[in-house]
Amino acid sequence: MRRSCRRARTPACAGRATRSQGTEPSASGIAGPGATTRAPRRAARGPGPEEVRAGRHAGVTADAYAFAKPEGDDRMGFGITTMAAAALVVAGALGSAATAQEAIRFAVTDIDGMEALQADMGPFKEAFERVSGLTVEFFPVSGRTVAVEAMAAGQVDFVLTGPAEYVVFNARLDAQPVVTWNRPDYYSSLVVLDASPARALSDLKGGKISFGEIGSTSQHLAPAAILAEAGLLYGQDYEPVFLKRNVAMEALIAGDIAAIGLNRTHIEQLAEAFPDQPLRVLARGEALPNDVLLASPEVAPAVVETVRRAFAENGPELLAAVTSREENAKFLGGGFTADVTDADYDGVRRMFEAVGVTEFAAFIE
Repeated sequence: MRRSCRRARTPACAGRATRSQGTEPSASGIAGPGATTRAPRRAARGPGPEEVRAGRHAGVTADAYAFAKPEGDDRMGFGITTMAAAALVVAGALGSAATAQEAIRFAVTDIDGMEALQADMGPFKEAFERVSGLTVEFFPVSGRTVAVEAMAAGQVDFVLTGPAEYVVFNARLDAQPVVTWNRPDYYSSLVVLDASPARALSDLKGGKISFGEIGSTSQHLAPAAILAEAGLLYGQDYEPVFLKRNVAMEALIAGDIAAIGLNRTHIEQLAEAFPDQPLRVLARGEALPNDVLLASPEVAPAVVETVRRAFAENGPELLAAVTSREENAKFLGGGFTADVTDADYDGVRRMFEAVGVTEFAAFIE
């Protein structure tokens, strides 16, 4: 019926054409008051001859249609060019989808704000884009909670984070590990003042022990796990407190706390800040799982594989770019491991259990 009315100029067809015209939709795609909600039929069929000549359809120029239009035959040319336009529009849509996947949105949970992210990770971004062919778009966050919410909302694709944070991302969103960013000598310790009478972890029973950031792998969970292995139960055999490192050191000197749980880097920082108060390591834990670049489950597997391969094949170049910034010194002498699996972080899940946490879908607050 529609095809016959295009050719016949009957009163009925003329009336139908009148009813279908109505008011044109606004720029937002919503018709004005009193307008019919049906779009004009010609718009539904595809570009008209005028649009083809002007090259206004889907951003395709008129030259793209010229091959399909026999000279002097507008009617036949319209039918052929409509099919050509449809094919080009489909191809354009597929191309746009592929282009969109070439840009990945990247966040780091322990770098706060865009300015710091650009400064600390700028050299890495340039190197990674060069070796992978992908474009990196920085997504600044103010911490792990913001990062996981951003991934849940579909705003970020890849996040560089710590082992404990990975466990939460995985439990809540099914985020998967892509590649580890290895940290040499990454372990936790319990330290006391060198003059302290404590000689074993059991000597800390009944005292206060300071941890760093709550929920941190190396400053909280791992030290608590070391104590648990020695038979000291969290919150029962000692009182956990959370103090900033320098404040904790001052409390240790004053005798207000018995020990501090922290990692090797922090021990070095305290030794530099308090050279007259030497520390003694009472107990040291095993090597910890490394920081990890994780991917949202919404990222295409082919993109994840491209990222993984870029690290596997260009590790030294990427590490040099990362460690060219002093802020990333913790990765000096490290590297990347591309065959990481979720099971590599089961030990961190046991650390959560050492502080009484058995559900991992939320950060410890």
